Amino acid sequence: MATYDAADLLARLKAELQRPATDEAVTDARLYELLSDAQLTWTRILATHVPEMMYAWEQAATADSGLTYTLATKPLGHAEVRNGKNGPVLVPGTQFDDWADFTWEDAGATLRFPSNRTRTFTNGLWVRSVPTPTTISASVAPTLKPDNARVLLVYQAAADWAAQGGLRDPGPYLAKLQRAAWGDPMNPGDTGLLGSVKQTYYGQGLSAAQADQGVWYRAPGWR
Repeated sequence: MATYDAADLLARLKAELQRPATDEAVTDARLYELLSDAQLTWTRILATHVPEMMYAWEQAATADSGLTYTLATKPLGHAEVRNGKNGPVLVPGTQFDDWADFTWEDAGATLRFPSNRTRTFTNGLWVRSVPTPTTISASVAPTLKPDNARVLLVYQAAADWAAQGGLRDPGPYLAKLQRAAWGDPMNPGDTGLLGSVKQTYYGQGLSAAQADQGVWYRAPGWR
């Protein structure tokens, strides 16, 4: 068992809930479900605030000769689409806008080109994004990064467990979650995990926000 792997998270969750190692009231499978739900929640949150921290490359595939391209996993938050890994960034837009490069469909799992055009890419159509995480289990490791952020999954899962049926008080777990993620409100210098990682990745998304600005000589279709 390594720190913040699946087994460690399960052990931490049981300790937080003060449950025995062998528990007839809540199974390990159920606790892994709670941890998986928590991972999806916090991957989405971190992908919104600090997407660079969990970016991964995936080559989109086409099954209709370039009419559409699909991804194996749906991106969470911002996605960077490129003509080849080292090629130009493609710009999204509406389906009727021929100045745009592509439109998103199926909640981000599919890319289509304006006016139903077909396009092929010699170096591949690549997407850099935060993928939807897989389900945590005894044999599937958590993917949330950084590793120490996975303590958020423990507190979130504990709060969700306590809130089931309104039978228990999730308040103590939510208070721990708040302090770990956003900082202790009684300590103005504590910005929590989010404040820390935002400092680490400060400025890395700036270029994407300024894409194509000031490049006056590029005409439509330059990509």
